[in-house]
Amino acid sequence: MKDEVTAPDEFACQLVDGDVGRAVAIVEMMAADTSNPPLSREQVLGSLENTVPAFVALVRAHLEG
Repeated sequence: MKDEVTAPDEFACQLVDGDVGRAVAIVEMMAADTSNPPLSREQVLGSLENTVPAFVALVRAHLEG
């Protein structure tokens, strides 16, 4: 079996795989765990946007939906 490399964005989207609510909960936990400075959910998404843009788009679409 050959190991395949998966891009971070593709990997994150595969983890969501139909359960965007779970991804939203994870982002909210990430925001709640930040301090110095504390970050909002949108700030956490903004910090992830360059690395996992499709994942961020999925989460944002769910939040807006």
